[in-house]
Amino acid sequence: MSEHIIEDKISFSELVQRFSAWVLFLWSKRKAFLIIGLAGGLAGFLYTFKKVTYTAETTFTLESGTGGMSGDASGLASLVGIDIGSLAGGAGGAFEGENIIELYKSQRLLERALLKNVTTVEQDSFRLIDRFIAERKYDKKWSEELAQVDFSVPRAQFSKMQDSLMYELVEDLRDYHVSAEKVSRKLNIISVKVSAKDPLFARYFNEQLVKEANQFYYETKTKKTSDNVAVLQQQTDSVRRVLDESLLGMAQISERNPNPNALNKSQQIPAQQAQIDMRTATAAYTELVKNLEMAKLNNLKNAPIIQVIDTPRKYLDNNRVSKLKGIVIGGLLAGILTFIYLTGSWIIRGALQAEKSKE
Repeated sequence: MSEHIIEDKISFSELVQRFSAWVLFLWSKRKAFLIIGLAGGLAGFLYTFKKVTYTAETTFTLESGTGGMSGDASGLASLVGIDIGSLAGGAGGAFEGENIIELYKSQRLLERALLKNVTTVEQDSFRLIDRFIAERKYDKKWSEELAQVDFSVPRAQFSKMQDSLMYELVEDLRDYHVSAEKVSRKLNIISVKVSAKDPLFARYFNEQLVKEANQFYYETKTKKTSDNVAVLQQQTDSVRRVLDESLLGMAQISERNPNPNALNKSQQIPAQQAQIDMRTATAAYTELVKNLEMAKLNNLKNAPIIQVIDTPRKYLDNNRVSKLKGIVIGGLLAGILTFIYLTGSWIIRGALQAEKSKE
């Protein structure tokens, strides 16, 4: 065993010899390095002529509402089928955590944003779907189909062909153009990016997508509490009308019999009934107004807070590479890959020769 270990050891002189042999081998391939490096530089130079892609980004913070009520506030509301206390969670956990990220890539909201008409600062107006079709050259691919469709009609009136075209456009957007992620989990900062070769499309589609998604999120989170406010408002208005009618009835009874005979009890019954109706309506109205105000407060508490941090600038970030940078990077990459390939082949060849010499 000790003899075998001694045979496998490499002396310093042998190490220097192998290193020298490796350097000489690479030096003998200097023409290959030069040719491949020039080819890589040329490839990098040609890459700079690639169509530039622009990226529009919107970042914002999102804080879920924390509404909630219980106890006495829901007293009279429960009698008309309204449960204020159970509405604390709003939309519940439907759009909590990572779920909200998927909201910005959903079919429904991408379609909504894509079908919007926008007006630029220069007062140019266009439909985003038309701009995207032109940018992706779908107008050439679907020339016959597009001649038969009109995307200005309401979404509910789309034909089967329009549905198919829209589905393909949304899939393209979702897979290659739209991304959404949480920049910071602690601060709940969300970033939505749209990349496209058309800077106007990237900018305005990003704005519309964030607007549509945030509005949908807000409406969903406050739907239950908003419906509750609407029902309570309707009940309050209804009781107020009853109260007004009771007041009017008492006034009319007083006008018809301004000096009632105290001994004639039957003549006093209509006035007493009107007074009871007025008191009942007044009590109900007071409770409903109190519950309505508390329901409005609950709705405000349950509403999420969306604070935009950064919006797309007029001049968007892009992946443009300067010609000098393209040449340098292309040449370096080609040289590094050539170095790795030649070094690997030299090591493998040396190992094979060593095996043959042992045999």
